[in-house]
Amino acid sequence: GAAPARVAAKTLLCTSLTASTVEGVLAEAQEALAAGADLVELRIDYLASLSPEQDLPRLLHGCPLPAIVTYRPDWEA
Repeated sequence: GAAPARVAAKTLLCTSLTASTVEGVLAEAQEALAAGADLVELRIDYLASLSPEQDLPRLLHGCPLPAIVTYRPDWEA
């Protein structure tokens, strides 16, 4: 019998954004886009202060790439 058709896998490039301010994270996101990243990880545990109700919508709507949001507790560092 014939071998099953293979679907070419596409590798996506993801980079972590670790700035300490929302503005810094959004600037890093623009840099990641310009450098060819396909998606980003928003490491919100690196933010100096976090107001989830305000900051998450700003980050998610302002980010030019698909994003994974990560918040690691101190004990995981």
